[in-house]
Amino acid sequence: MFSQYVFERENVLTLSTDKGFVLYKFEDNHIAYISDIFVLKEYRNAHVAKNLADKVSELALKSGYKHLVGSVDVRTNNYETSIDVLKAYGMNEFKRIEYMIFFIKELK
Repeated sequence: MFSQYVFERENVLTLSTDKGFVLYKFEDNHIAYISDIFVLKEYRNAHVAKNLADKVSELALKSGYKHLVGSVDVRTNNYETSIDVLKAYGMNEFKRIEYMIFFIKELK
């Protein structure tokens, strides 16, 4: 039901496993945007977030998208860890808007 809600409300797609989920959308400018990734605490540091991001990247590439973007809201708990995860995934900071930091990675 949650997947239907975010798709109807914001045109956001969802991939889910029993360990976590990712929310993403394909933008008009050939950018795949991951808005959220959540992994259950007991599965963190087990490559679950990487596997979810890899799946979004694969879908984006198949659809002709050239870049993957992720963001971090610095007002959230443990935002520093989120930044570290994005950097470890090969993403680079490219923009800051108020409380948001945006990261980008070229898809190949």
